[in-house]
Amino acid sequence: MKEAQRKNIICLNGRFREADQAVLVKLTPGRVEQKGVFETMRSYNGKVFGLEAHLNRMERGLQVYGHNRPLNRKKINQIIADLLQANDLKDAKIRISSALQGRSVMQAVVCAPIKKNPDSVYRQGYKLVSCALSKPRTKFSNVKSLEYGFFLKAYESAVAKGYDETVIVDPTRHVLEGSRTNIFCVRKGCLQTPPVFSGCLNGVTRQMVFRLAKALNLPCEVRKLQLKDLLMSREVFLTNSVIEIMPVRSLDRKKIPVLHERSVACKLLSEYRKRAGSK
Repeated sequence: MKEAQRKNIICLNGRFREADQAVLVKLTPGRVEQKGVFETMRSYNGKVFGLEAHLNRMERGLQVYGHNRPLNRKKINQIIADLLQANDLKDAKIRISSALQGRSVMQAVVCAPIKKNPDSVYRQGYKLVSCALSKPRTKFSNVKSLEYGFFLKAYESAVAKGYDETVIVDPTRHVLEGSRTNIFCVRKGCLQTPPVFSGCLNGVTRQMVFRLAKALNLPCEVRKLQLKDLLMSREVFLTNSVIEIMPVRSLDRKKIPVLHERSVACKLLSEYRKRAGSK
């Protein structure tokens, strides 16, 4: 007998309801046919790590779209707590979407079990493929927008070809970011990552890495990078709130060293998990 399908309780505009797969797909960034922003975060033992930073960025994104009303943070906190309880979850992936409808905002909060990567994946690292971005930078380039179609297709295409993630490069062949990640490399003893002004998203985990690097006395530099810079690096890793800090083992089928316990990525991941309250 097949195990009963797990229910999924979501919150739409403050109302809780059970959602099937069709509803969840319809609410996926890149498939939502509305303008707006979203944030994806992770809870550890029932507590969302970096929630305020995510909500700050969501407010800034809404302002770019011309919506200047502040978020009701107390209400959002309560919704997340209620969803975790309703779905019987402590460690979860949480997504808040704010879609614009005239002067109002339709808010959807989805909470799902986190698919944790085993330690072996962090030891082996991700396989990356590059993907060119043809459109020029706009004021929305630094916004985590629901108009996410290009990045969703790039990610799905990479996975279909056997890769774990794609690296987006601009028309001048400079590295921007992953489809859902920020990218770092270690070159000449210095941690390096592309600048936000180039068109990448200022990820919450990206910002945390800066703070962790400072605490660990690791030199850190924001500078333009090309694919060849990544390939010549001592190590490369990706960051976001779900995968945390993930080493990279190859780019366009060319190997990149994964140094395991001796790596900068490993040190940062250990400190990150301490702050997040991960076991």
